[in-house]
Amino acid sequence: MDWSQIGAGLVGAVVAIALKGIVDWLREGRRQKHERGMRLLDRKIQASADFMGAAERLWRAESGRLTAAYSLDNSRGQGDAVYQQHLAKYNEAVEATKSPWTDGQATLSTVRLLMPEATSECDVYFEACKNVDFPDKTRDARDAARIEAENALRSALR
Repeated sequence: MDWSQIGAGLVGAVVAIALKGIVDWLREGRRQKHERGMRLLDRKIQASADFMGAAERLWRAESGRLTAAYSLDNSRGQGDAVYQQHLAKYNEAVEATKSPWTDGQATLSTVRLLMPEATSECDVYFEACKNVDFPDKTRDARDAARIEAENALRSALR
């Protein structure tokens, strides 16, 4: 065995070690990129679910507030005790709308940040949940806005 064969063997070993290091480095980079993508997808799914839930809670809270307002208006002239009871229920309903409103705004901001392509449909649905009628004449429009928002969120997840 001469020195040229030993040198060639050493060069081959060094090249193999270097190539393995490069392949491992590229593989690790792809794995980290995949993990980042999966974390982003997970965050988008969570934001979508949070927004849809917050919008539904806002609609229910606004409906309760509107019902309490009508009850309060109808209680005028039925005595001070009845009026005070309905006033307390109305004040509770007003307080109950604050948390869903704040949650809805926060989740809508998250949707705007993570999925800007779904923002307009989500804005329309949020406004439809906020603007409640009695009797519920806007249900069809709100349901259509909900479907549009759901479809926009789904397409943003692809």
